[in-house]
Amino acid sequence: MAVRVFLRISIIALLLSAAGASVAQETSRPFSKIVTEWNRTLDNAQQYVNDPVHFEGRNREYRRLLGDVRVAAQAAAEVATAEIAEQQRLLDALGPAPKEGAAAEKPEIAEQRQKYEEDIAFYRARVAQAEVALAKIEFLSASISELSRAELLMELLKENPLPFAPSTVSRAVPDLYRVANELARTPVKWWEGLSAEMRSSMIFLRLPMFLFVAFLVGWAIRYLAAKYLGCDPNIEEPTYARRLVGAIAEGISRGIFPALILSIVLIRITSDGAVITGPFATVLAALCKALILFVLAWALPRAALAPNDPNWRLTVLTPDGARQLSQRITILAAIVSTNAFFDGAIKALAPGQQLALEAQALFSFIFHSIIAAGLLAVLQPRLWRIDSEAARKRGEEDEVGSELPTVRSRFWFVVHGLFVLLAIGAFIASATGYGQLGSYLVHSLIVTGLIGGGLYLVRGVLRETVAVILRSALVSRKLALQHSTRRLAKFWLRAILDIFIAASSVFLIAPAWGVPVEDLTLGAGELLRGFTVGNVTISLLDFAVALLIFGVVILLTRAGQRGLAERILPQTQIDTGLQHSLSAGFGYIGVVIAIMLAVSAIGLDLTNIALIAGALSVGIGFGLQNIVNNFVSGLTLLVERPIKVGDWVVVGDQQGIVKRIQVRATEIETFQRTSVIVPNSAFLQEPVINRTHKDSFGRIEVPVGVAYGSDTAKVEQILLDVAKQNPKVASWPEPFVLFQNFGDSSLDFELRCYCPNVFDTFRAGSELRFAIDRGFRRKGIEIPFPQRDVHLKDIDRLERMFKPNKDDGKRES
Repeated sequence: MAVRVFLRISIIALLLSAAGASVAQETSRPFSKIVTEWNRTLDNAQQYVNDPVHFEGRNREYRRLLGDVRVAAQAAAEVATAEIAEQQRLLDALGPAPKEGAAAEKPEIAEQRQKYEEDIAFYRARVAQAEVALAKIEFLSASISELSRAELLMELLKENPLPFAPSTVSRAVPDLYRVANELARTPVKWWEGLSAEMRSSMIFLRLPMFLFVAFLVGWAIRYLAAKYLGCDPNIEEPTYARRLVGAIAEGISRGIFPALILSIVLIRITSDGAVITGPFATVLAALCKALILFVLAWALPRAALAPNDPNWRLTVLTPDGARQLSQRITILAAIVSTNAFFDGAIKALAPGQQLALEAQALFSFIFHSIIAAGLLAVLQPRLWRIDSEAARKRGEEDEVGSELPTVRSRFWFVVHGLFVLLAIGAFIASATGYGQLGSYLVHSLIVTGLIGGGLYLVRGVLRETVAVILRSALVSRKLALQHSTRRLAKFWLRAILDIFIAASSVFLIAPAWGVPVEDLTLGAGELLRGFTVGNVTISLLDFAVALLIFGVVILLTRAGQRGLAERILPQTQIDTGLQHSLSAGFGYIGVVIAIMLAVSAIGLDLTNIALIAGALSVGIGFGLQNIVNNFVSGLTLLVERPIKVGDWVVVGDQQGIVKRIQVRATEIETFQRTSVIVPNSAFLQEPVINRTHKDSFGRIEVPVGVAYGSDTAKVEQILLDVAKQNPKVASWPEPFVLFQNFGDSSLDFELRCYCPNVFDTFRAGSELRFAIDRGFRRKGIEIPFPQRDVHLKDIDRLERMFKPNKDDGKRES
């Protein structure tokens, strides 16, 4: 219980507040002071909500403060609840209190009981205080979120002058020229502001030298990455893993490393003590940010699309579509980067020198219209059609494409339609004077596209990593996972990864659309903490921990089974069937332990589970009777071992070799190489013939008939000689011959002998029959075929009856 509480407190604190005070620090101070600080923070937040003037910066600040209080209150409630449970357990150990009129209990027991009851009341008061604080926090957080939404809506619906109106254009063009001139003069003004000593120093050579060295290092890294990890044209059909490695190498060498160099330059420009200061530093910083954006937006899609080499393309788009898409993304990245540069560079000007309202409207309309047009050009459906031949070759028919009527294609159709509508909406908003709304839509669409593309690449990396791990020898051999099991594990692991990627996309993309991160973390925290049904709390966090524990224990169990089956048990010289039974029993014990630990991690009381199991016993007795019967029978087979793996068994009209004894059924492989699945209960409820139960000896019975008049002693000797000469026949017990009967057509004998290996009886019996045939031919002994003599009564009368009359012939002529 304590471990579970600690785990939940830690994860909730991590999700809800990165800056929240630790639980240890909170619990080290008097709880009354902690509650006083909570109330002070809540009162300040209430005053801010009631104030008619609000600012987004203050909204974020109060969200953070409320988040800190929420974490502390939740942790206090968790700790107090755990203490209540512990004190209640100790109180229950004392037994019920004496009833009125009964004999009083011992003073020390009464004193201990009173102490436990006071402690329970004390911690219940703490829980109540924490719940009151949490209720206030929920109300205040909702109020601040409503304020933020209202402020965002007011900002987006702020109306600016029409950008194409003559009055707007006449005022905006000179103002744009003025601002451009001011930005162009920032390096001149910075140079003029330097002292003669600074101008004559060599300090300015540091940045060019750094860029030169970075260029050489970047060229070397790009050359090595392209040579050893990049796209190799000599490989005609690279695997997805190889294509992924090539795309990552291209993306790092062309995009990430240059962006890293530009980031270092940006840090040097904006750091304290930098040589370049003032408005010129702001302009250079804006230029570095714009170049970083352009390099990443150009290199990463190009690495994934591989426009010049279709074989190395991560997607299955058509070659023409990939080339045009890469070109249009590059043009769009250049436009967006230029817009970002001007937006950042204008901040270098003094407030009185920045763009007028008319110039802002025209500037916003021009760039937003071009960006919206670029988005529409990128989103054209014909560019996103898949190459059916490449899809069939790579086995990726489920990829996104307009021709594939799959759930995924419908999802992307909806996403594509929303992007198109929002891009058109951005153009219309900018054209009608709502420049803030147009900027909001354009910025959100660009950020969404960049994050979505990056997550798509990350998803490909993680999915391929899962496939590589499951194909490795560690999983397939050491853990003894079959191909079907590994395929199922790959499906579920990839599904979990997709869920994780989808959740990450919400956290990364939603803030670009104005959704506060605090609201997302709050919702995630509530989702992870779960909800309470009666005395049971259902939490996604607990379920995730339970699944993790279950998976780890199962993996360790499979590894232990593998070690037992291959290393330990073979050294003990125990029977093979018993080795399998021990290994299977170890696996069942591991599954039971994994289930118990998982149930404990979820927080369910095992006594409650026992009650539920008792309530379900009636349903089990009717609906699940066969399943439970087979399960118990499987355990009985493993313990009593009437059959074991490798035995030759006959069940009903089926016979074959036992290949696997599972929980519900046993697999038997017949001599026709077909598998028969027999329920375990059949081995206990029906007679079973086990030809290898005690030993591997098997008896061969060869019936043979000879013609009447044959020398029976000679027949017996031939049969015994044939049996003794066969190497597959055991010398003890000795072969013997039975004169069984005087048949209708033959004298019936039967040769009976024993084979040390029962699995040789079929072949040994065939060899004996060949030898008997040869021996009988040499000695002139006939093997008769069945015959029967038929005697007809009154045959003379029947002949006269059916004999033709000569007078009848003459009369006809």
